[in-house]
Amino acid sequence: MNFILFISIFILVFAFQTLIIKKRLINKVDFNYKTKKYLSLILYITFLGVILYPMARYFPFVPNWLYFLLSLPIGVIFLTFIITLLHEIISFGISKTKYTKNRREFFKKGLDIGAISLVLATNAKAIDNARNIELELVDVKINYLAQPFTIIQISDIHIGGLINKDFIKKLVEKINILNGDIVVITGDLVDTKLEFAAPALNELKNIKSKYGTYFIVGNHEYFHGVKPIIEYVNSLGIKTLENENVYIGEKDKGFYLCGVYDRFGFRYGSYIPDINKALENCENNPTILLAHQPKLAVFSGEDAINYPILSNGGSGVISVTSNILPDQISELTHLALEGDYHGAKAINDSLYEINKILFCESNPIPIKAAMYIAGLLESLEYRLPLCAPSNENMKRIENTLKKYTIKGF
Repeated sequence: MNFILFISIFILVFAFQTLIIKKRLINKVDFNYKTKKYLSLILYITFLGVILYPMARYFPFVPNWLYFLLSLPIGVIFLTFIITLLHEIISFGISKTKYTKNRREFFKKGLDIGAISLVLATNAKAIDNARNIELELVDVKINYLAQPFTIIQISDIHIGGLINKDFIKKLVEKINILNGDIVVITGDLVDTKLEFAAPALNELKNIKSKYGTYFIVGNHEYFHGVKPIIEYVNSLGIKTLENENVYIGEKDKGFYLCGVYDRFGFRYGSYIPDINKALENCENNPTILLAHQPKLAVFSGEDAINYPILSNGGSGVISVTSNILPDQISELTHLALEGDYHGAKAINDSLYEINKILFCESNPIPIKAAMYIAGLLESLEYRLPLCAPSNENMKRIENTLKKYTIKGF
């Protein structure tokens, strides 16, 4: 049922785009009737390809050449739709100018020719990109990293149909030429049934790097059986990071590589991303987090990792320590968000002892005890199943608080 609904919406969206292209671009360009007729025919054939695409997408027995042909119309119509909107806006602007009628018609003719030329050029480029592998070099600064590393990232390969064994073989050859320290595959690797993807996946065994190859799942892995895909990828000698981390490089010279499940796991009901679990034991170390959809805002939920998260793109903190040292946590957060990582790290290091002691027992037992000792609470009460901290931990909390300037202490 969900599949039928998805396909129906998919076709309706492209039907709408096709209609806009016909009425607002083809019908309005200053070309003769015969040319417009041919352009309309090409548009209708392209839309037919969109209708047939799901057949090629979800039935792997369709020949690869046919899948390639049927996958093109989606990009062609979408790009042409965008150009149509731009053509409409510029045409409106020309019509409102104070130029003479002949001058406006001249500009309109040039715009029409330019729009159709742009349609042809952008779609030709898109088709070329779909068949070729492009390399982009990016320099990323990681604070306190002792030495440089070459990380090769590949993402959204979508094995299935057009992306077959031969394509992956060529991809692996290009990866190996780069001689990377590690290779990371950041999701949407598989986009068909595992049995059809297996021959292409097997080529990934040939990836060579100093510290290995690592994988995280994307949303499309959930569509085709996330568990068997993870198991199969692991069997190839590729490590799937499942809300966990590994240390890359020599001791004190490397970094922690963390990976989380995709956010689609929340809808799927399992294989749910857990960034706190992924960042365990990464305190005060250079850290790289792999996430297929990193557009979500990341907040630290544990004071021990406030600095690592903030210095690696985090958006803020949900802090226990802030209940007793709000000024320190606030300053740490603001400094990190403003790029003053040295200042933020200095505060983070100074809070090490109190961050640790506030989790000597189950939260919020220690923080309530600390706030009581500091005079911020009039009485110390706990609701079941919580109970008062042990006498030993109560003394430890009190001794730790003496090292900090706290209101009421």
